[in-house]
Amino acid sequence: MAYSLSPSLKGWHARALETPYTDPFAPAAENLVFVALQNTPVTPEGFTLAIFKQETDNKNIIVDAQGRTLLLSENDYSGLVTIALKTLDLPPTGNFRNMWVVDQPTTSQPIDRLLVKDPDSGKLKQTSVQGWSETRRTLRQPVGDYTELPQVLVDLVGLVREAREGFVPGLGKPDPEMVTKVKAILPDDIE
Repeated sequence: MAYSLSPSLKGWHARALETPYTDPFAPAAENLVFVALQNTPVTPEGFTLAIFKQETDNKNIIVDAQGRTLLLSENDYSGLVTIALKTLDLPPTGNFRNMWVVDQPTTSQPIDRLLVKDPDSGKLKQTSVQGWSETRRTLRQPVGDYTELPQVLVDLVGLVREAREGFVPGLGKPDPEMVTKVKAILPDDIE
């Protein structure tokens, strides 16, 4: 899939896999920039990724769905964060978890939750997409003037899902301890 807002970002996760972060890592809320979660009937509290900016050593760190701690290049970090911040400019949907619902022929579609730190308030603001697809964009109900999923959400959900590549819930050897540590720093007052 080509991302119109971010064609150079495709493959960011594969690039990050080449640069694991080998130092001990303790997730801190003040360094958290962006989190993506995924809710499905099988994994109602699924984790996709978290992006951190370590101010002490100026490192861009990601924790992926398997709990791996990786370094992001400055280009990939800047690109992902720039797109994530654009979600803050979208109108509120009026739905639970500020959810944009793509019109799909079946129910129980995955919900991708995007939690982005607002640079002004420092709080995480949520935008969710139910039923994301590379090909279907028509919304079940319009949101303001939008009848299709905004391009920023098409791109961002597609990009963050790269962090789930190779991840099978309940299989493999993910690092649940690191994912648990990241979830533990998420505040209760997500807007």
